[in-house]
Amino acid sequence: MRFFVLQIIVGLGCFCGGAGRPEYGQEWPGDEFAPGWHRYQAPMIFAGKDLYGYIDGGAELFFEFRFSELTVQRYRCGERELSLDLYRMADPDAALAVYLAKKGEEQPVPGVEDRNTGGDWQITALRGRWFIQVNNQSGEPDNLSAMIRLLQGALRQIPLEAAQDWLRDMPADRIPGSELLVAGPLSLQMVYTLGEGDILQLGGKYFGVCVEMPDDEQRRSVLLRVNYADSAACRAAFAHVQANLDTYLVKLAKDENSFTFRDYKNEYGRVVRSGRVLEIRLNLSRL
Repeated sequence: MRFFVLQIIVGLGCFCGGAGRPEYGQEWPGDEFAPGWHRYQAPMIFAGKDLYGYIDGGAELFFEFRFSELTVQRYRCGERELSLDLYRMADPDAALAVYLAKKGEEQPVPGVEDRNTGGDWQITALRGRWFIQVNNQSGEPDNLSAMIRLLQGALRQIPLEAAQDWLRDMPADRIPGSELLVAGPLSLQMVYTLGEGDILQLGGKYFGVCVEMPDDEQRRSVLLRVNYADSAACRAAFAHVQANLDTYLVKLAKDENSFTFRDYKNEYGRVVRSGRVLEIRLNLSRL
């Protein structure tokens, strides 16, 4: 599976005033969440396309995963500085999709109960429909305890909301930590290039769940499944993939409900339609 690290570059070009409140009407962490720490500047609110004013080169992925609003609050203690970035997504599935795309190798931080990963420079966490990052802007390693307390304070304001159990029907022998959700062409490119545009016809309505699988002792293959609304939608997506497959992929055998192909690395892929489920296997050493 091919992962591309998306770098978030913080800019100050877009500023929108706001109360810094979550939609549930409670304050995000204020002054003295840890001794000596105070809010620095008013919160910045980025709604919809305003996100381009804060993220350079990575906003499109958030939009593909149904981004709603970002609140940024900065804090200072003397010359030390932290920032709290609170991304509100459309629902818990969307927040989970962002978290899985951004987490890299998951390294939970002691003292944070919700799903999280990070260290001295940044902690990323997930709760309900919120994707959260605490950033160590000034870089001192001893800011970690304040980062944890800031994150804990934010998480306490957010009610629990569960995402779907996306792994319920995936094989038990999948490789842990390899899970991704795919919602369109950008997130699919993190896995594989099947063709141009929204080749799976996800259209912002469907998520595909993707995992890595052991192919042999040293190799990994990829399993991607998409559940469409009905068999007609799945059939249309299957036909679209087959007709618009990337030119570097060589089609092999095909029938009414499946086809196979070979890529430039002499690895194989298989696309199978069954009812409303489209199943795609990639990076196979053999068919």
